[in-house]
Amino acid sequence: METLEMMAEAFRKASAENFKNKPRRRYPQQLREQAVEFATKSRTEGGQSVAVSARALGVSGWTLRYWLQKAGHEFGPGKRRVKPVVIHDEVLESGGLRLILRSGHEVHGLKLAELVQLIKAVG
Repeated sequence: METLEMMAEAFRKASAENFKNKPRRRYPQQLREQAVEFATKSRTEGGQSVAVSARALGVSGWTLRYWLQKAGHEFGPGKRRVKPVVIHDEVLESGGLRLILRSGHEVHGLKLAELVQLIKAVG
């Protein structure tokens, strides 16, 4: 399975090859589709923004947003992102649940209702 880094590197190489000796940059449909696939995958699996994905690919954020829009994706302000969260159901000594955020921060001793409320607040 291809990792996000491998996908980004393959896109940058194909893009550089495509624009060699060409004064105007117009991305072929195949490269646009690869960029959309990368942005979608990095968004759903890694919670990355479109801007972060665009930087990884070496294109502008506006360009990538346009391609996503043309492909039928709705990424933009006000749209909720998928943020991976790990919930461990093991019983802790404190008797509560534990939440580990992507940043590595841990919250211990939560009741289920508190856990749900915290996840909603984080976003």
